[in-house]
Amino acid sequence: MKLIKISNNVAVNPESIDAIEVGKGQSKKTTIIQVGTKTYTTEMGVKELLTSIELASTSKWDGFFGG
Repeated sequence: MKLIKISNNVAVNPESIDAIEVGKGQSKKTTIIQVGTKTYTTEMGVKELLTSIELASTSKWDGFFGG
């Protein structure tokens, strides 16, 4: 099982992530991760997060699709 560290005290299994969205925090953008009934926020960028869970590549294509 591969865990992704999203904050100093939280790591998530990418297979258990239900949704990822960009939100706006106090003064900057945050990434919101939904795992089951819990919601976590991280300052990790969406592209960095998706690349770390191998849903995005570092190619020239910068688009993402949601289902």
